[in-house]
Amino acid sequence: MPPPAGRQLDHGAPADVGTPRAERGEGPEELLREFGPRYATAVRSAVLILVSVIALVRAAEYLPQTCVAVLIANAWNALYCWRILRAPTRRLIVLDILVICGLCLAIPAIGAVEQANSGWIRLFASFSCIAYQWYTDLPTGTVATLATVGTLTAVVLATGLADSAVNAASVIVAYTAASRAAWEMVRRAARTADRLAAEAGARRRAYLVAVAVGQEERALVNSLHDTAAATLLMVASGQVRPDATWLPDRAQRDLDILRPCGSVPAEDVDLVHLLDAEAARCDVPVTLYLPTRLTLPHRVAHGLVGAVREALNNITLHATADTASVRLIGDRSGLVLEVADDGVGFTPSAIPATARGVRESIEARMVGIQGEATIVTAPGHGTVVRLSWARR
Repeated sequence: MPPPAGRQLDHGAPADVGTPRAERGEGPEELLREFGPRYATAVRSAVLILVSVIALVRAAEYLPQTCVAVLIANAWNALYCWRILRAPTRRLIVLDILVICGLCLAIPAIGAVEQANSGWIRLFASFSCIAYQWYTDLPTGTVATLATVGTLTAVVLATGLADSAVNAASVIVAYTAASRAAWEMVRRAARTADRLAAEAGARRRAYLVAVAVGQEERALVNSLHDTAAATLLMVASGQVRPDATWLPDRAQRDLDILRPCGSVPAEDVDLVHLLDAEAARCDVPVTLYLPTRLTLPHRVAHGLVGAVREALNNITLHATADTASVRLIGDRSGLVLEVADDGVGFTPSAIPATARGVRESIEARMVGIQGEATIVTAPGHGTVVRLSWARR
């Protein structure tokens, strides 16, 4: 049936105001806690490999002693980094401090002083102290730094190079302090991000609860409007007699619709069967143009049927129509459902703002199932209510 000429009102579904609720993973602070050891071991290993090459190149006649020290340093570093990534423990960190202090004490034994080749150990010790700050607490990082700096300073002083001792100690302490300060700033920012995310999550949950409550209230009001209120209005306005034979059946139908039914069933329902039953209850003769069967999700099917019910109620109450029709075209992926009548039509702009039939029981229902409602009507030209839905 082609739609009659007249003014057309399009009311599409609004843009989704929410975001799909993808579950949040771990917070920034927890991610940072995992990132710290990884970054620290990567930096420390890269520095050690580089300075080891330099140490071997400059070793000269002390090459065997230097090779042993380099081998011990790299072997221990590989074991330490592997274990620290799995489970950082204070005992493991203590062992690492002892190994680094041992390397510092070995500076005279490997001829590093004579060859001016102690810089690789000092660099490895410095970057180890810097890296400690990224995965240890403040007391542990401080003790590790002081132990390393104290051992290195004592060794350098023992060689008679007081200026070098002061310079090495001050540089390590300064870099380590800057590393700790920077890391604490990042951790504080991550903690703030966690707090803000938690607050936002709480606000979003409260919003979703409020939306759900509002939807439940709207659904109840719409059901009352479409069923009991419409039936009572027909009786009160004199359109039907209180003793009409079909009135008890209609009242029973209203009660069945309003009766709480618990959670929404997961299985699909036959839209054609529901439409056929709804048309049979209409007081105006309804011609059906429906397929044999079309199953849809429960929420979608009942949303469409609710909108059709209100359209048929409006025909009974307001259209002064002789006939009506319901036409369904489409399948499970998308469909168009039209309810048409040959009644008096109406002027859409003349509908008062307090009227809720079209706005809530038809348009809002379609929005609720991510569909679209279009009203085509004009005075003297009947009305077509077109309901469109597509699977998303």
